[in-house]
Formats: sequence, structure tokens, C-alpha cells
Amino acid sequence: MLASARGNTLSKGMPRDRVLTKSRGPLVQTEGHPITPWELGQTVRDIGSTWAVSSQEAGTIMVGGYLSDPCTKYLACPIFSFVG
Repeated sequence: MLASARGNTLSKGMPRDRVLTKSRGPLVQTEGHPITPWELGQTVRDIGSTWAVSSQEAGTIMVGGYLSDPCTKYLACPIFSFVG
């Protein structure tokens, strides 16, 4: 989504605390291959760049949204190990 101008425009308008990432292919691809969970750090950096904040701040915002989402309330939150 962040690879296109339209996707960037849409991501800038989304409520930041409601953004949840997709960390697995095959629907999401980068450089011609399905994205893998360990590439989440790059996604967080890209989102931070789109929002004009650091990757750390972007990760913190997304973790807050992730933890407040009732659908993910009881799941582990691996994003901290990918943000840097």
C-alpha cells in the first residue's frame, strides 16, 4: 500500500492508532516476493516516514492501537522486537 502515491495519501488520512500491519504474504509483496514477518521493521520505518515521525514513534503509536483493538487483545505483540 505504501508503494503507491494513492496508498501513501490514504495512509496519511487513516487514524494512526487504528493502523494494523499485515506481516505475511502472499497478499503483501516487496521487491517481487511475499513479505515475511521479520520484514515488519521496514514497514514500520515506511509508515513513520509517511507520517513524518521516527520509526520508534510510529511503532509506539501502532502498538497502542494494536493493544486497544478488541480483536487483538489477547494476542502477543511482536512489534517491539522489529522497531529500531
